[in-house]
Amino acid sequence: MDTKEESKVKIFKTEDGKYNGQVIWLKKPTFPDGTLKRDIKNPDPKLRNTPGDKIMLMKGFSYNASKDEWNGGTIYDPVHGKTYSCYLKFESDTKLKVRGYIGIPALGKSMYWNKLQ
Repeated sequence: MDTKEESKVKIFKTEDGKYNGQVIWLKKPTFPDGTLKRDIKNPDPKLRNTPGDKIMLMKGFSYNASKDEWNGGTIYDPVHGKTYSCYLKFESDTKLKVRGYIGIPALGKSMYWNKLQ
């Protein structure tokens, strides 16, 4: 079990059949001075007041059965305010590979998320 858990993201199916992911919990929801963390780097000024534990991180994924992965979506990096193309694939029953990239997946970065039971 990874004890370095910093956040929890809920992945859910939308009405249009796509999958999105939203932050639902942060280990440290406030800055050291006690102020609430917000999405201050968001390129959309209307979203900059979004609390850190409500940020929509992932949007627009479709399941591709032939590759057994979710693709066609984007992942948002709230630390830098950047959005990247992304695909998702379970490496095991509980380990999700999240690969963000610009252009082609080979030029991207992967991270691994653990599925909660």
